[in-house]
Amino acid sequence: MGCGPKVQSALKTVEWIDSDSVQCDRGTQSARFTVKDKSKFSLEALKKIVAEQAGPKYQVSKVLKDQQG
Repeated sequence: MGCGPKVQSALKTVEWIDSDSVQCDRGTQSARFTVKDKSKFSLEALKKIVAEQAGPKYQVSKVLKDQQG
């Protein structure tokens, strides 16, 4: 997912993402964020929100799980 302002804004609207944790890196075309409630995480919902709010240019290609905490 190339991460520009549209993607960052889209991610901040997701209720189970900590909006203060959203970080985008255009160089690596990635976004990092913290999930507040892991039981509510939905890859399909994430893909849909990014496509609808950021536009078809941006896609969720993979999700990496960080094992912190």
